[in-house]
Amino acid sequence: MRKIILGFKQDKLVELGLSMDETLILKHIEDFINSGKTETIYDEKDKILYHWIYYEKLLQDLPILDITPESISRIIRCNLGEEPEGYKEKLATLTENGRRKAKSRKYLGLVKNKTVKNNIYGSRSYLAFTSKFYDLKEDLFDEYDRGTSPYLDRGTSPSAETTKSPCLDRGTSPCLDRGTSPDQRYIYKYIYIVDYLNKKTGKNFKSDSSKTRKLIDARFNEGYTIEDFRKVIDTKVAQWKGDAKMDGYLRPETLFSNKFEGYLNEKIIEDSKDDKKKASNGMTGYQDM
Repeated sequence: MRKIILGFKQDKLVELGLSMDETLILKHIEDFINSGKTETIYDEKDKILYHWIYYEKLLQDLPILDITPESISRIIRCNLGEEPEGYKEKLATLTENGRRKAKSRKYLGLVKNKTVKNNIYGSRSYLAFTSKFYDLKEDLFDEYDRGTSPYLDRGTSPSAETTKSPCLDRGTSPCLDRGTSPDQRYIYKYIYIVDYLNKKTGKNFKSDSSKTRKLIDARFNEGYTIEDFRKVIDTKVAQWKGDAKMDGYLRPETLFSNKFEGYLNEKIIEDSKDDKKKASNGMTGYQDM
């Protein structure tokens, strides 16, 4: 069995009972969101960025589905979406036929829906991915370790129109538009960078810290990439981790500060066998500069 289908773990798809149509719809929504072209709203309370998906456009892109916009809406809300509050209680009030139809709904909880009323457009349904969606994706840090993550910037961009923005590789993750406020930017860059730092240091920094986000934005605005952040983290972890004096400086406010360029250009000096032998005799393990 192939491990990955359309970027998702096939065993997880089978476990959840997703059909191929549902998987294709989910993938297309992901690609559309990652294009950076969706209309968005930011929920200040939940700190979630929601995206409006135009169902007619989705069907134009995927005529192979051969279904109506209403069917797309039902699949997203009732199969890919979260179970509504009080759903089980409502089931008891339905007729037998109604319960049978209702029980066919999967409510897999892969997307979170938010309906917004607008005087111009009427009601619109916006959505955001949940943590369950990311459980379907190939493990991020396995990809980091192999250097093959589709989320990491390799100095490429999906199109010439976005070359001035730090985009994530292969066109599968969002172009991070510098012209918008931090709250309106796609939040993956914060999550990935801070999670990578936590993984390497064994610490628990928060990706939604406003101070950390400002530092990350400042470095992106100077043209640095996610790959640069990884290199700085790797370099300083190699130098400072386990050092009683320096370990405390393995933190966003130090690593992502205006000293970032200097850290980026440092080289990790690996101890040779002779150096390690000298170190064991009380001498430093550093090469002569």
